[in-house]
Amino acid sequence: MNLRAAIYARRSKEEDKTGAGVESVPRQIDFARRAIAALGWTLKETHVISDEVSGGEILRRPGLQALRAMAGRGEFDVIVVRDLDRFARCEPARQAGLLQELADVDVRLWEYQAREFVRLDGANFIVTSARMISAEQEKLKASTRIREALHLRAEQGYAVGRSIFGFDHRRDGRIVHRVRNETEIATIVHVGETAVRLGSFNGAATALNAEGVLAPAGGAWDARAVKAILTQPVYRGQIVYGRTRSVSKRGMNLRVPAAEEQVQRHARPDLAIWPADLREKIDTLIAGRTRNHSPLAKRTHLASGFVKCGLCGTGIVTTGSHVSNSVTYCCDRMRARRCPGIGYRNERAVDEALLASLAPLVTDEVLERACVIAREHLEAEQHEDARASEVERIRRELATAERRCRNIGDALAEADAAQRPDLMARHREELQRREAVRGALANAERARPSVDAEDLIDQLRARVTELRGLIARGGAEARRAVEAILGQARFIARPVVVDGRKRWDLRARLGGGYLYQAAGAPLPRLCAPQKRIAKGDDAASHVAAAQKARAAGMALSVITLLGIAGERSDEHARATAQLVTEMDPQFFAALTVTVVPGTPLAQLRAKGRFEVPPVLDLLRELRTLVDLARPTDAIFRTNHASNYLPLAGHLPRDRARIVEVIDAALDGKIRLRAEGTRGL
Repeated sequence: MNLRAAIYARRSKEEDKTGAGVESVPRQIDFARRAIAALGWTLKETHVISDEVSGGEILRRPGLQALRAMAGRGEFDVIVVRDLDRFARCEPARQAGLLQELADVDVRLWEYQAREFVRLDGANFIVTSARMISAEQEKLKASTRIREALHLRAEQGYAVGRSIFGFDHRRDGRIVHRVRNETEIATIVHVGETAVRLGSFNGAATALNAEGVLAPAGGAWDARAVKAILTQPVYRGQIVYGRTRSVSKRGMNLRVPAAEEQVQRHARPDLAIWPADLREKIDTLIAGRTRNHSPLAKRTHLASGFVKCGLCGTGIVTTGSHVSNSVTYCCDRMRARRCPGIGYRNERAVDEALLASLAPLVTDEVLERACVIAREHLEAEQHEDARASEVERIRRELATAERRCRNIGDALAEADAAQRPDLMARHREELQRREAVRGALANAERARPSVDAEDLIDQLRARVTELRGLIARGGAEARRAVEAILGQARFIARPVVVDGRKRWDLRARLGGGYLYQAAGAPLPRLCAPQKRIAKGDDAASHVAAAQKARAAGMALSVITLLGIAGERSDEHARATAQLVTEMDPQFFAALTVTVVPGTPLAQLRAKGRFEVPPVLDLLRELRTLVDLARPTDAIFRTNHASNYLPLAGHLPRDRARIVEVIDAALDGKIRLRAEGTRGL
């Protein structure tokens, strides 16, 4: 069989340092080429991919991401690797998901050491899963051994980790010693003396930049770099090791703070740099610079802390003087030349724009509409008959879930090896669903405290009136109103040109319940006079994100939710098809909305404000979506357990066939998935 092959090789930098018995990347590629030639497969040079990143990384492996994108475009049939560990060495579930993603686009993995394919079918999945689990356990054991060895070296006084500014590393076999670098030490002392003399981290950074002194990284100084020098434990004669540890989360290896008992501290007075008198002055300076990071910390500038740079995400700060009436806002990182910057804008103009954008959110019209919806919601929640009916409905759903768990368990006990994996997966899903229903029942049965709706409405009116007054007065006093309305949200400032003049475009995205959050009233976000279904982004934002993902070489996957628009399903299908066309994903899937007890959507349905469309309407929505969406080349699936009609194919290649199948289902010629077998 003449298969089109690709090669993937990986050897992490950690394996280079520890000599972990894995061939180099060129050697892996050479062995893979020989295997491909022996099997008679074809290979393009553009399909030879490598990475020098840990196997626990999924999202931050550029070679792997490029490989996934190529596989999605159908550029090859098989990926040749040394072994499964070279392809992925993360959590078994994540490895299995990655392999299944390849299987969905008809791409298989070949191990040249074992001379066989990695298989996921039937009982072979159990064998592959066991290999994944074994590799994960071995990785954890190796990580523990390496960490213990490094801790021992740190206890013995040897250098561990990267070099520190002021010291060079000198290798003696496998042992590394720290050697003082007198030139860099002179710079460190000068930084300390400058900071003490000026009494400010920012002031010291400005002075050092003016003198032409380079920061440790080779660029300009800023307040963070100065503080890092002043607080470095080594310069005080102390080695601190193990303050962070590596964990695998969401397909990435992340550094997180370690538990205090795991941190090692060793006295090394021979490494101390600060003279005793200078160290005391530095300690005094640091103690005096401790800030109050409370959200309501006293600040004298309205927009400070509420606006972020749209280019780097850093907060804006003020520069200039009130004496000369020239105070402006700018990006904090721009001052240190670490961001292209969004320019400088007059403080008063920014403050007025910010308050003007928030004023319409607390008008009488918005308040009255919110009060009406809130009163309806509170009255419905206090209606005992409605609550009792909801409890009874959830109990019936729980009984159904428990019965399905028992039935699948009985089937599992009698199943053969080939049927077990599928049944085990279904059993896990049903157990999760049962626990979710149990939680919903516990919430529904919990007695609700009696609430005086009119009293809460009066509190809401009084609080919003107070906020409106703060906004009208402006100044730093209005910070309390801005904080109350924004909550965790922040304005994003982006540079724009209006009538030939540079300006800022200020935008903030608020949650649906901003008014109740601002008023401090215990009312649900569901009551806010906003959209019924709030996903947090508009179509333009999705298209922009898709363009950035493609530019970064990432494979783009888009999922739409059938039925979420209720009675407006046809309108939803047409708008979604247009959005899919503009986003142009490589993977496109559709799920069907499922109302879970205890959720805001379930509350909407109980009050008659939302209803899942009939099955035929859901199929018509799916047909419109497939018929109108125009991706360049997308793998299309509706095989999720929530759907009534499982479909698979490529768009646009298989559009006519998929539409024909949907039409047959609408005519009753194809049996749909039974309601009892659907799930999340």
